[in-house]
Amino acid sequence: MRALLQVSVLVMVLVIFGTVTVSAQNGAAEAIKAVNQLFQEYVAEGNADAL
Repeated sequence: MRALLQVSVLVMVLVIFGTVTVSAQNGAAEAIKAVNQLFQEYVAEGNADAL
């Protein structure tokens, strides 16, 4: 019974950790998209030669 409890706690910890990791990856992907969008707008305004 105790082993089952330990396994279920371990699974819950892994699920929580996995959820946090996925949300962090999504946040990073959104940040990269935002920076990419800003860069494309910057280039579209003709500022590419300033780089």
